[in-house]
Amino acid sequence: MKELEVTGTAHLQLTINISADYVLIKKEELEKLKRTAVESGSAASKNEPKNGLQPTLTMEQVSHYLGIGRTRAFHLIKSGELSSYKIGKSRRVRRADLLEFEDRLRKEEIRL
Repeated sequence: MKELEVTGTAHLQLTINISADYVLIKKEELEKLKRTAVESGSAASKNEPKNGLQPTLTMEQVSHYLGIGRTRAFHLIKSGELSSYKIGKSRRVRRADLLEFEDRLRKEEIRL
């Protein structure tokens, strides 16, 4: 039997006990598991940001979240696919805009 335990407050710990040498899982399912784990952890503490993300993100945080390089992240902004704004010389992306972009990616199956 497979056992899944999700715990956490400030940091989320995911433990999966499976009696096998290895397990194959689709990338989409892994991302779904990660999101579920983050959402479960966020629900445990109302002070934690939604989806584990701050309300505004730096370009480094955006590229890390999407799993792409900074150059590609800037290209998404320049092309208008991802909304952003500037504070001085720093560029920021609203969490809502990033999650909306991610939803569009899922629906349209656009490749980064």
